[in-house]
Amino acid sequence: MGTYSFYITSKNTENCEIDWDSMNTHVLFKFKPLERCYKKCKNLNEVGLEFNESKLFGYLDSELIEALYEFNTHLVDKEYDLELQGPTLYFEWEGGNIAYALEFIPNSKTIYHHSFNYDDLVKKALPSDEYNKLIESLPDLDGWTFEML
Repeated sequence: MGTYSFYITSKNTENCEIDWDSMNTHVLFKFKPLERCYKKCKNLNEVGLEFNESKLFGYLDSELIEALYEFNTHLVDKEYDLELQGPTLYFEWEGGNIAYALEFIPNSKTIYHHSFNYDDLVKKALPSDEYNKLIESLPDLDGWTFEML
């Protein structure tokens, strides 16, 4: 049971590496996809791909948030510029016509939770190829809202 999140894409994640050895695995493993990623994934983009078909946004409870913060404090991005958008993972959520994103601020206690309601963009049924193009375009559309996680 539950609603799944499906990976759409990522931005600024290729150079965002992970210091797995410094993490508190007791906290990190509270979210099973992070346990699967442990020492297997080399950068945030690979982690985003592992989050595909997980119950990420359907169950954003305190344990999951705690695991994400533990993960975030051990992200290393030597090219990260505070003036730019942080490394971000984008997902479609099967619970409704809402896309979500997590924007990480590496090596910090800051994660932004973004959302975009695209209900008005799918008022009528779309052929699957048109729907897929719409989903792929969501990260570049205006209208995203965000808050700190």
